[in-house]
Amino acid sequence: MLLDWLFPVLLLSGAVWFVIHQKAKAKRTAISPVRQSASIPPKPEMHDLKPAFPVKASLQIWYTDREGQKTERTVDVREVGAGIIDNTLLGYCRLRKEQRTFYLHRINQCVDIETGELISDAYQYLRDKYEQSPEYKLGEFANNQYDALRILLYIGKADGVLRAKEREIIRSTCHSLMNDSSITDAMIDNMFKDIQLMTEPAFKLAVGRLAKQSASIQKIVFDAAEKMIASDKKIHPTEQVALDYMRKRWSA
Repeated sequence: MLLDWLFPVLLLSGAVWFVIHQKAKAKRTAISPVRQSASIPPKPEMHDLKPAFPVKASLQIWYTDREGQKTERTVDVREVGAGIIDNTLLGYCRLRKEQRTFYLHRINQCVDIETGELISDAYQYLRDKYEQSPEYKLGEFANNQYDALRILLYIGKADGVLRAKEREIIRSTCHSLMNDSSITDAMIDNMFKDIQLMTEPAFKLAVGRLAKQSASIQKIVFDAAEKMIASDKKIHPTEQVALDYMRKRWSA
């Protein structure tokens, strides 16, 4: 008798639980998108961030900081860089008497105090100024003539030492290739500090790539190599092998 009525009761209880569970599930599904969208903050609008570059300029700026306070400052700019939400100016602030960083989008007005020019686009103005600088020209030269520079350094250090006369010949060769009087000897010396010495296989690959450039560049580099080798009393075997290989590849 007990089993006769217990089974229907259990069956009915199960059915009621199932209905309640499904309703609760449907309710959670309906409200979950709202809760999810509310919990995710909108993405901030990002400005077009560009690579940093060094530049020298003295600017008078009218600046609004993140607290809304407006100040007029003179900044001796040293670098334009990329910040979290916009490009930045890094320079010496004469008002605060220390290095400061300023967001470009917070600059309301800007004047070059050396020329009096009113600047409408600080980033482009400073970028143009940088591209007219000797540092930029030297960087472009290093990129375009990297193989020629490495070949000269390989010849100069073939015997393990880059002598003063060899360094002088390298500087003269760089001036011939660049034809720019704004590039100083000190800048050329600093440039070569960042160039790693090649192995012989790497040297041969560089000579092969330079064979695809103009004959005038090949002649300038080859003449420099001959002068460096002749500046020493004794020819190092590595120098002679390198010179012979250059003559063979570039005369073909």
